[in-house]
Amino acid sequence: MFKDMERNSKYWNIQLKIPHDFSKTATSKTTANAQRLLIALQLHDSALVEPVARAMWQRLFTHSQGIFEKNELEEARL
Repeated sequence: MFKDMERNSKYWNIQLKIPHDFSKTATSKTTANAQRLLIALQLHDSALVEPVARAMWQRLFTHSQGIFEKNELEEARL
């Protein structure tokens, strides 16, 4: 999976930094709060869904910061 992510990063010229503990995080934490936020946005202002989803992706895969807890989403101002 990591090789695929690296290849896609190079192919699409996207900055990607896989968090050092990604395997552990992916199996032990949930993105339910982030998904709930996106669903709420979709119901109330669908124009915000894509920019917020992109910000979440960048926070996780570019800056190696979490999107798993409510306080992490608040820190990101999402």
